[in-house]
Order: sequence, then C-alpha cells, then structure tokens
Amino acid sequence: MGGSTHRYAVDVPDGAAFARFALDAADDSADLDLFLYRESDTGGFLRVGQSATGSADEQVDVTLPEPGAYLVEVDFYSGGTEQPTELGYTFTSYVLGTGAGEGGFTTDPGTLEGTLGERAVVTASWHDLAPGAYLGAVTFGDTGLRTLVTVDAGAAAPQDPAEPELTVGPEWARAGGDVRVTASGLAGGAVHEVVVDGSTTPVRSGRSAASGRLDWYVALPGDLAEGEHTLTLRGAGTEVSAPFRVSPLTVSSLWGYSVGAWDGTPGPSSTPPTRVRGPCAPRSCPRAAARPTSRRWTGWAASPASPC
Repeated sequence: MGGSTHRYAVDVPDGAAFARFALDAADDSADLDLFLYRESDTGGFLRVGQSATGSADEQVDVTLPEPGAYLVEVDFYSGGTEQPTELGYTFTSYVLGTGAGEGGFTTDPGTLEGTLGERAVVTASWHDLAPGAYLGAVTFGDTGLRTLVTVDAGAAAPQDPAEPELTVGPEWARAGGDVRVTASGLAGGAVHEVVVDGSTTPVRSGRSAASGRLDWYVALPGDLAEGEHTLTLRGAGTEVSAPFRVSPLTVSSLWGYSVGAWDGTPGPSSTPPTRVRGPCAPRSCPRAAARPTSRRWTGWAASPASPC
C-alpha cells in the first residue's frame, strides 16, 4: 500500500548475531528507500542504517545488532510505470541468533579440511520448515567469515480472523509523535487502517501479515489536544480500539539537589551541599528537563506549572 512513509517495529533480542531488513517492491520501475532506526534509552530514534539507491528493492544488514526496538521506515520516493500512485511491496525482517534455529539446519561435512587452491564443496540441508521466508548462516570457525543462506519455503496461507488484540504504547505520547501499534488475531493479509478519535481520515493503512499480526509505528496528528484519545484499528470485519494520552511535554531526565548553607570552612557540624541524581532527596527540588522533540514519554512525570 502506498503513502509518504510506512513505519514498522522490529524487536531484536539480546545476543543476536545478525539482522536483515529487506524491501521488495511490486513494481521494479518504482523507487523505494529503506531507513533503519534504533530506539534510544530516552525514547528517541537513532539512525543506524539506510539503503536509498535508485532501485525499487532495498536491503539493510546489521552485524551484531544492539538489542532493543527498531523502527524500519519505508519511504516512497517515486512511483513506477505499473503503479504510479499506490506502491505495493513486501517487507521482511530476519534476526539470527547463535543457536540451532529452525528446520534442523546442518552442513555436510560439519568440519571442512581444505587444500590451498582447490575448491571445497559444502552441502546445506534443512527439513520440515513451515511456509515462509528464512535466512540462515554458515560460519567458518573463528575466522569471522560466513555464508548467508536464504530459503523460500513457499507463501504462508493467510490465517482466519480470531479474537483481535490491540496494544498502543507508550501510554503517554506527543502530538505529532509516534506510537507503536501492535495487533494480533486479525484476518491474515487483509487491509487494515488506523484512525484517531473516530476520524474518517486514516493516519496509516496497510496489510497485516499472513499470521494475522501487525506491528507498526504510527505518526499521530500534530493538532491533537492534551488529554485522553482513542486509537482504532479496523478492516476485514474487525474493529478494535485502545486508549492513549497526549502530553504537552516529554520528561527525559530528573535531577535532585539537596539544599544547605556552607561557608567553605570545615567543621564538625557543617558539610558541603551534595548533588544527587535520581528521584529527589529530602529537602530537594525536582527539575524536569523537557525535550519537545523526543518521540516517547520517558522518565518521571512533572507538571510544567509546578513550582520548585
């Protein structure tokens, strides 16, 4: 489904060895770009990779990716001759761990004894893979070298709809910022759209995976008022909603300062003031650092009008 940008969420677990984010456009004469961001500790997004060539298909590979939530952005740079406005594509993400993986992936021989100048042949095999796309890796001892193996086990059959579940986070968001929309139990491969407060204009549309799941980052309208709002996901006979709140500021850190008098002279009853970090200590004054451009609500809540 075409649009200015589409954003997807991908979780990378601790200990991942490799990650690939691949974009396959339905119209090879179009120009789509791919950008990869990692969510920071303060809730912002740091760009860690991109593939923005003049071709329709793009791919970003990351070796030893840091664990955490990643935002993958598909940018529709220009349409093609077959699909000048509505650009179809397939986005696939792979995350490789260090374990055995699926399908009993093995190589024969398990240990390779090569001779300089001679070609060595290794046979990779697997079995009983469920339909879908897979990525594997053959490593060569401690050399740091590897060969990546892709397997197409056929298209997965779309799942029938079940009891839908919807999660919207974070609970507090900023007008114009992003929220993460995660849903399951949907009709597989069906078109769904996201609306805010019952609007007739969707803020995001696209297809769910064949498994009936979707995991999107959705940009909120910039004119949302402070307070409670409702996000609704609908499509293919399904409509499910979840609440969220818009805050006028984002707190990124909180500092506490103890207050006391000291003339600089050491004495048994006088000590220099102590600077502490974290929740306020006794007789301390909280200072909230507001950063309006941050995309997530993190840290400690503080009212802009609260006196210190």
